[in-house]
Amino acid sequence: MRVGIIHNYQLSGSGSCVYARQLARFLREAGQEVFLFSREQKPEDFDFIDEAWRNPSDREMQSVFDRGRRSEGLCVSVTYENVFLCAAYLRFLEPLALFFERMTLAQISVYVTQMKARIQRWVRHFKIDVLIVNHAIFLPYICSELEVPYITVIHGTALQVVERNLHFLDYLKAGLRRSQEVVVLNRSVRARVEYLLCPDMPDNIVEIPVG
Repeated sequence: MRVGIIHNYQLSGSGSCVYARQLARFLREAGQEVFLFSREQKPEDFDFIDEAWRNPSDREMQSVFDRGRRSEGLCVSVTYENVFLCAAYLRFLEPLALFFERMTLAQISVYVTQMKARIQRWVRHFKIDVLIVNHAIFLPYICSELEVPYITVIHGTALQVVERNLHFLDYLKAGLRRSQEVVVLNRSVRARVEYLLCPDMPDNIVEIPVG
């Protein structure tokens, strides 16, 4: 199976980065073909990555390195660039990122349009069977408008943005409505999701503790 993992940031600097990294490593070790889409600038620093590409536009893919297939599984890193940079909180690796909470409707529209084009390109180019999308805001919503099945992983920081700004709630609901499964990492996050979505709570929430 070809699994795509979409992560909005680089691969170090936060818990969600570690999660994306370790999930890719685990799936590769389990014999899956994994395609890790992120903003990582130094994929060569990660030993589990077998092959790396740069994606500067929705029409351009550039090979960075190819270490060859070293196991039954495979991990391919794709660094996407020139997409509107936004974040849930201040990140030292992406200091110029605009906070989700400060984005205008026009900026949200630009980001959604750009990422939708990129994801469509990735799915076609790499023949992705299923996507795993990190975070509650925007990415699940974008994937809900595509034909590829996807799983949503909810982390606490992006969920805090929704809790403080309920105008993001419609994006969250739309993204989770078509998600094959919704993964939460602990009981606290599950309870917060249930509180936000009640009475529209999906029945496909799965609690998978980290580690």
